[in-house]
Amino acid sequence: MLNLIMTTRNIVSNESQRFLESLTNLSEDIKKNVLLVIVNQGEKMEAELDINYKEVCIEKCSLSHARNVGLQYIEESGIVGFPDDDCWYNQTVLPFVLENIVDKDFICVGVFDPYKNIPYGRNREMNQIAPITEENVLVLPISVGIFYKYNSIDDIPKFDEKFGVGTEWGSGEETDFLLQLMYNGKKGVYNSFDCVYHEAERNKDYDVKVTYKYSLGFAAMVIKSYITRNQIGVYKHLKKLMFRTRLAILYYMFSPKKRSVYVARLKGLNKGLKEGRNYYKK
Repeated sequence: MLNLIMTTRNIVSNESQRFLESLTNLSEDIKKNVLLVIVNQGEKMEAELDINYKEVCIEKCSLSHARNVGLQYIEESGIVGFPDDDCWYNQTVLPFVLENIVDKDFICVGVFDPYKNIPYGRNREMNQIAPITEENVLVLPISVGIFYKYNSIDDIPKFDEKFGVGTEWGSGEETDFLLQLMYNGKKGVYNSFDCVYHEAERNKDYDVKVTYKYSLGFAAMVIKSYITRNQIGVYKHLKKLMFRTRLAILYYMFSPKKRSVYVARLKGLNKGLKEGRNYYKK
């Protein structure tokens, strides 16, 4: 069974409805193998869906907590994925996951914007296959493209509720999830020969406050991985990303809007490293 945990605060939004429609448009052979768990933090859904689903209504909370709630309602064994309410599926990506995860513990498919015809992020090329390692886990996987095969509920790490949207450390929960899988000996691959759809280059991607909070959580998550799991490669790669951010600040010296985003990113990364060290060295 392919279990999909989708969290939302607005089930009637155009984005949520687009995602639900993409599921109901799947072939019957795929739909019968899908369980959708909707963790709803808003008004209860009124319409019935032409797909196997469970709706769980809860108070507003962080993304990490909502996903942990969703994990309580999935099947005892199978595959689990974590779609956002603003992503959606093409007709081939779920069959692709089922076919290509057979001999792996987890797979991270590509993420692509079909409106702009571009991948989500400049480092995530389409039609690429690479094993997930400490050196690339920070740049290749995106939460909506992660699918993990488990034999029992106990095989699934809980999301760390200190991280993610709705917390002070506003990102990093999905990377922390993958790093825990890797620490547990699980093997995975990035395979972008198929993809989940998600709009790229949104306005909030260039919002200084959003960038700062995202970077804060990202760096704190890396420090957690370094200190608690001795995943040195992740920390080394973060330092490379920080060096590139400094170069970008210089490169965009005469482009104030872009420069401000990279300045916010560097400030967030530095603060996250400091806060993470203080927290995890206790």
